[in-house]
Amino acid sequence: MVFLSGMHRSATDTSGLLPQILLMIAASLSFALMGVFVRLASGTHVIWKVFFRNLVVLLVILITVPPRRWPMLIGTPGQRGLLIARGLAGTLGVLGYFIGIQFLPLANASLLNRLNPFFVAAFGAIFLHQPIRWNQALAMALAFAGAIMVIEPGGTFPVWPTAAALSSAMFAGLAYAIIRRISDREDPRTVMAYFAVLSLASTLPLIAILAAPLVIAELPWLAGIGLFAAGGQALLTMAYRRGHAATVSAFGYSNVIFAAILGFLLYDERGSLWFFTGAGLIFISLLILYFIGRRTDGDGRNPRT
Repeated sequence: MVFLSGMHRSATDTSGLLPQILLMIAASLSFALMGVFVRLASGTHVIWKVFFRNLVVLLVILITVPPRRWPMLIGTPGQRGLLIARGLAGTLGVLGYFIGIQFLPLANASLLNRLNPFFVAAFGAIFLHQPIRWNQALAMALAFAGAIMVIEPGGTFPVWPTAAALSSAMFAGLAYAIIRRISDREDPRTVMAYFAVLSLASTLPLIAILAAPLVIAELPWLAGIGLFAAGGQALLTMAYRRGHAATVSAFGYSNVIFAAILGFLLYDERGSLWFFTGAGLIFISLLILYFIGRRTDGDGRNPRT
């Protein structure tokens, strides 16, 4: 996690969208691996998984940030409201996503969570004044069609896990749009710290109320959830520091492909011609969005933000 100490610098030294796209793809892989550890800790209540996810993230931040710089984690006065909103939205998003992972195939849960680019685009238009162009909407619709093919529609979805995974997309979209708005003013580790602290504070009462079971033997899996979450969150935060929010976020669809591959390798959740066709559509749509972004975003910044 050495990269955490230099993420603020590296994110601002690059130009163009390609570095942000690669960061988003790397974040997607890290989050897909996090999902595997969520599944491995099957005997532990989901609220504990959310707790450990953010406990490890907070510990990583405190370890990698020198104590003399801890005051920066408080954030700037004018941004604390947005930091709190991002933290609460992120907590609800993670909770819904973990419920989906626990009860749905990995690719299915990832697909439903990957609907968040549509919410990112909507919230980006509201908060960031980023208009949704017709060709962006077309490319994102193509990506969504490909993601549907990846999970082979027609299966039976449990209602509540499906609803939880869908809600995770909405809350994640709100959180990502807020990241884009405040990322030029706050260190990424400050954003992550708010998320972790608010999540810990909000899950502790639920753990007590629900008397949620914790399986001690699954502590290594719970630690793995936190480590891959920390890596994915750092990469994702860097990805959103520059570039059009809707364009960069669409590359998070690679999470669906990673999840499908891991589901096949570890749980025999088999793909088919549908999977490869959908993956091809997603790849084509991402190329379209990439070239749209290069033409419209220039040096990677939205000119209207």
